[in-house]
Amino acid sequence: MAQPDVSPRRLAQGMTKFLRRIKEGTVPLPHLAGLVALGLFLLVLGFWFPAHLKAVHPRVLEKAGGTNLVQFGQKLLTGSTNDIRLGPAKLIRDAARGLAQDWEKLEKNIIAYEDARKDLVSFGGTDRVVTDYLNIPEIPFDNQPILFQLIPEAVRTNLTAKLKPVTLDQGFSDIMQTRMELKGSQMRPATQPGGEATDAVILMTALVYSQATQDKGSLRTDISKAAAQVKQFENLRKIEPFYLAMMALGQRLDWVQLRELVKLTPDAQTLIDLAHVIHVEEGRVVPKGEKKNQAMPLIYAASLLSEKPGKVAGHLMLHGRAGLHDIREAMSYGKKALVFLLDERVRINTERSWTLGPMATFALKNPNLALFVKYLLLALGCGVFMLLAGLLAPRTVFDERQSSLTRFRRVAITVTVVLILIAGTEPFLLQKAMSNEYRSGIRLPTLSTDALAAVTTPKTPEDSTMGNESLTSSIIAIVVFLLIQIGVYVTCIMKIRDIESQAVDPLLKLRLLENEENLFDMGLYVGIGGTALALVFQVTGLITANLLAAYASNMFGILCVAIVKIWHVRQCKKRLILEAELQK
Repeated sequence: MAQPDVSPRRLAQGMTKFLRRIKEGTVPLPHLAGLVALGLFLLVLGFWFPAHLKAVHPRVLEKAGGTNLVQFGQKLLTGSTNDIRLGPAKLIRDAARGLAQDWEKLEKNIIAYEDARKDLVSFGGTDRVVTDYLNIPEIPFDNQPILFQLIPEAVRTNLTAKLKPVTLDQGFSDIMQTRMELKGSQMRPATQPGGEATDAVILMTALVYSQATQDKGSLRTDISKAAAQVKQFENLRKIEPFYLAMMALGQRLDWVQLRELVKLTPDAQTLIDLAHVIHVEEGRVVPKGEKKNQAMPLIYAASLLSEKPGKVAGHLMLHGRAGLHDIREAMSYGKKALVFLLDERVRINTERSWTLGPMATFALKNPNLALFVKYLLLALGCGVFMLLAGLLAPRTVFDERQSSLTRFRRVAITVTVVLILIAGTEPFLLQKAMSNEYRSGIRLPTLSTDALAAVTTPKTPEDSTMGNESLTSSIIAIVVFLLIQIGVYVTCIMKIRDIESQAVDPLLKLRLLENEENLFDMGLYVGIGGTALALVFQVTGLITANLLAAYASNMFGILCVAIVKIWHVRQCKKRLILEAELQK
């Protein structure tokens, strides 16, 4: 049977016949118009659905909303007289100012507290630690970060004497012991000349230890274990990065600001990562025309507002500076929006495509189901148009085998188009899984004439995330390569059927088959090309480095050629040879 001709002439003839069928009423025009409208409606609805694999729509964050920064800052100032958090409220104000929120009222309340309670200014608020350990009447404390307030010798001597009774606690004892055991460290031992900064950091760590929660795997436990390793094994690998992180934070935060952050920090690595990111951003040269760097207030505000500093650190290490912009935008909508972004661990879709409010609400409450609905709508829309294409196709006589092949081809085309549409709606599909912007080492500035100048390279968190992201990219690439090979396979089968159906001598058909050898090897060429393309994408960083997709492309090519030549071409040649012998 003749295979449908797809030449322009044949298509024109088919369209003429189709229009004639419409005129004759064989194919009702309203029916076709309804299919077109239905297909367009489903596709548009799919494009509008605010659900993405690696992104979140701004409208979804808007629907999440929640407490804004100004409201949160006001709560920090309206506690009891023993719980006034002036220092954190200042950083919240700075972050709100950067978000162009209505921060003036918060600013007025802060000024009023500073005028009425001078005692709150030095340490950033009220705190038991200040009353018990840092209340030294003969030393006038000014409004400085906590580390600089602890560096004077008189302060350190007084604080050490007050902490001696506490050293009955083994954790305290191990921390204080590191003052003399940091030999061979990048940090100068606290007992040596020029070790004032180190001594202040260790004393500050002891105070932090007293504020951290005592849970298994908590920050308090991490500090205790790291200090114990120094005492038992002279191992500085864990304690030194933590001390350097404390130094970076102590240079920028007052005591109450540091305390509030520590209370929410789940482990030592989170504190190290936050300090690392803040230090990198604070040291970055702001390009001309760009606003003053607001990274530190934003990161601090996000940690307190979300109550999840671990996820804030993970988001920043995963997405880099772009992740910081996403956190900033999410905070502009409110606390629930920020928490949703951090839980999803994705970027914000900057394209801001139009969507409906009920869709955004549904995507907020059911993110996974919303993604399924989006892909289903796109698939149904493509299916409707493929059905329409079947009605528009020229009417020819098919045998059962050709009819099945045609249906298979249409399904393959539909799946391919759906995958292309999905890829087109995903803004960060080919983005690298892990940003490199916060993964390099940092250098802390010198605090005093002979004080510390050190380098630390924090551990990269979320290694499992890298694995998940890599697997996702590999699966998508494998599916694309498989669909391409299916298209090559269908093309080869159609060519074999076309040659078989021609009304010519069998020997001539054999020669025509031999002429198409390059076509029958095309699967192998495409497979090798896919392997090379996958390797290029990995080298350039467009997809996560994973050889699985590259090997899969080559394997699909080999299987395609093997099936076509061994199963189909060989059988076809056998039939033609037998047919030629019978004609003799």
